[in-house]
Amino acid sequence: MNLLFLRTLGMYIVFFKCLMKGEKLSLREIWNKKEEYHLTLYGIIFWIIILIVSFSTVIFCIKNNLSI
Repeated sequence: MNLLFLRTLGMYIVFFKCLMKGEKLSLREIWNKKEEYHLTLYGIIFWIIILIVSFSTVIFCIKNNLSI
């Protein structure tokens, strides 16, 4: 998997985390400090959550005979 994709996912997590704290950071500022914010780690965590939710939904639909 491309690290650019994971860093981009991580960038949005950090962006929304900063918004929740009330900080005003632009996406460019976050991208320039990508090592400081561990964007790849956040991206991997977010991607795993997306996969878990997706597969859980499919399994739930299959168990309950629902169409996807």
